[in-house]
Amino acid sequence: MTQEELKNITITPEETKESGYFEFGVHEVKITKTKIDKHDNKPYAEIFVENDSAEDRARLWLHTPDTRRISIDTVRRILVHNQEDENIKQKIREKIQQIKNLADFAVLLEKTVGCTAWFKVSEDEDRTYEKDGKVKKSINRRIYGYKPKFESPKEQTEVKAETQEPETPENFDEPVDLSDIPF
Repeated sequence: MTQEELKNITITPEETKESGYFEFGVHEVKITKTKIDKHDNKPYAEIFVENDSAEDRARLWLHTPDTRRISIDTVRRILVHNQEDENIKQKIREKIQQIKNLADFAVLLEKTVGCTAWFKVSEDEDRTYEKDGKVKKSINRRIYGYKPKFESPKEQTEVKAETQEPETPENFDEPVDLSDIPF
């Protein structure tokens, strides 16, 4: 690019604002953006969050039945906990039961933009990586529809519940109408 072209692209004060990061712990956040993408051919949903002092993102994996179940439940909790009206909460639950594919999920995921959620940052005791010749603990960034308890790294444990695959309904291939969710 020429100097003239570079000068014609202006930069706003918002673009020069220093981004903060979330300390370890639990933080109330707003969801600002969502997207579905894939890494190593594994689909995931990325949820971008911010509060007054920081911004970050959390990933919800979608590549196995268990990860989809957990991710769909997370989105359900975010949507339900952001509603006061019990009738709307029930409609959300019913619509989520009708999801048949990731396209349906993407429509509901987009409805979380603007919702309040909880963002938890913690060290992972099991996953590590190497940087500059040193082994470091990976960082977990998780999103919740409710305020989770923050545990010290020694108390953090993952408990996997036994799950049973639900039966596929007869109308599984029919498109789901999500337009009447009132937000």
